[in-house]
Amino acid sequence: MQGQTIPGRSLRSGLWPAALVVLCGTLAAMVAVATASSDPEPWHRDDHARRLVVEVASGSTARLDAVVVAPIDLTPAGGDDLDAASVVVVEVDGDGDELGEVPVQVEDVATPDDARVVFAATGTTPASTTRRYHVYVGDDGDDAPGWAGVPLVTTAAATDESRSVWRIENETGALSYVRDGGGFSSYDDTTGDDWISWNLKNGGETNAESVFRGIPNAVFDPGGTDYFHPDHLTSTSTMLVDGPVRTVFRTEATGAAWVAEWTVGPRTATFEMISADTGAWWFLYEGTPGGAVEPATDTYL
Repeated sequence: MQGQTIPGRSLRSGLWPAALVVLCGTLAAMVAVATASSDPEPWHRDDHARRLVVEVASGSTARLDAVVVAPIDLTPAGGDDLDAASVVVVEVDGDGDELGEVPVQVEDVATPDDARVVFAATGTTPASTTRRYHVYVGDDGDDAPGWAGVPLVTTAAATDESRSVWRIENETGALSYVRDGGGFSSYDDTTGDDWISWNLKNGGETNAESVFRGIPNAVFDPGGTDYFHPDHLTSTSTMLVDGPVRTVFRTEATGAAWVAEWTVGPRTATFEMISADTGAWWFLYEGTPGGAVEPATDTYL
């Protein structure tokens, strides 16, 4: 990774050529193509020695607080190691002038030549538009300050109806994930309404008003073992990423090959079944839309 010299700033270099990032899906983005940067833009962080210029294309769909994921090599050829804690992302306009910092985290720093910088394209990104960002990184030992703003996602250990959960708060509300069950037991929106409402009503009696509820309720085996449900403590969960932009955790079934992974961002939660055992599975929502089941006014399909 050879840096380019910036006129008048001989100690600074381009971390990479400009990278074009195309938003795909509702949550993440992947690098699609890289092109050389021939016209260096204004340098906005004097304490940071290097930068990566990233262009983010929305595609045909408008995005809200979308999460951008781009690769970053923290071991530049012929240079000092880079300080992952120093990363700052600045949005710029078409002239390269600063519009403001955005929330950021760096993942997979244990493999510095294959790390990822993850940041939020805050606000609305209209369809068929491109936004431009500078990713600034300091050399190790330079003590360049990293991003220190308000996180979009927070995670804390808590309990829900006696179950040990991760309480994850984002821009839409708060979710409780039962770690030993592999399912969400509650989702409180910003008004306080719980859209799942799993509970131990009547001592946990089996019924649709209490313990049947949850997300994703993925594996149901009559006469066998159920997985990924807040009422069935048949799994173990591991936190993979706990950052201000997104949280990633994995749940593995006990005694079976089922493995699932969740990614919770500022406004989304994405489920992926990493490994499947024999038999069927599905993604099921059992809960209380809008905070309550109201048969007299609810519409059913």
